[in-house]
Amino acid sequence: MFVAIEIWYPLIFISFLTVSCNQNLRDKKDIKHSNTLSIVDTTPVSIVDTTLKGQDLVSTSEAEPVEKFEYQTVPFEIKEYYPKVSDTSKFVKALGENCHLYLTDKSKHLDKFKRIKLNGSTKDFYYIEYSFPISANCEFPGRYQIILDSKGNFLKAISAVRVDIIKISPAENPYLFALLSTAHGNGGHQIFRINKDTIEQVFDSFLGDGPQTYSTGYNNDVNIPNELYHNFSDENNDGLNDLIFFGKVRYSKIDLGTDDKIAKVKFVFLYNKANGHFVEKEDYSEKYKFIYEY
Repeated sequence: MFVAIEIWYPLIFISFLTVSCNQNLRDKKDIKHSNTLSIVDTTPVSIVDTTLKGQDLVSTSEAEPVEKFEYQTVPFEIKEYYPKVSDTSKFVKALGENCHLYLTDKSKHLDKFKRIKLNGSTKDFYYIEYSFPISANCEFPGRYQIILDSKGNFLKAISAVRVDIIKISPAENPYLFALLSTAHGNGGHQIFRINKDTIEQVFDSFLGDGPQTYSTGYNNDVNIPNELYHNFSDENNDGLNDLIFFGKVRYSKIDLGTDDKIAKVKFVFLYNKANGHFVEKEDYSEKYKFIYEY
């Protein structure tokens, strides 16, 4: 009996430690994570063979590095091409290689190449837009817009259906006003300006799901017109122009074409002087949920 107690006592103690460690692990899982996106370290990680060979673990191979896009190691020699490009293919290829753009092998048409001013800066910038034929939804809209600074430094690549260079305030430099969409016609708008030599997107869009400033009816609702009307005017009488979208939405609780209804909509985005963004005046997902809840 004395021998049996000597054998089982250590086993009971080890079991107690195991339970305690598991409880600690469970306690750690209760830690709440913030909504902040974490930065992923893309350094290749060694694949380790966990088969024991003596006391050593053997590294068998390295993971393939993830290909990166939209960056430079040296500025693009933009002044070699501006203002007139004699060979579009050569120009776009050189631009793509310098800025590490994702380019297809299809022929490309240079649509725009101009020097512009942008809100938030007194400097000059280069705006380049090229298009290509599409054969799959993933290639939609078949065009890219590239912004470089005056020294050829890459700032931004946009794949928008359309980009307008517009003045929101008469006394200030213009913004880039972009219409973006999927191949299925779900889309909306973005507004770009310069902030400390980088491109900043200043249209904060909707708080919730549902409303779209561009829709062709892929879901059970469609905008009339597909791209809602918009204007820039002082909605709240603070002396600053705000962004207003307006129009109608045709919708159905079943499928479009069955018991359709039409409702007028108006989306106001007030200009926030503190950060220069256009912010929803109210929660339009809540206000118009009778349209977007199927």
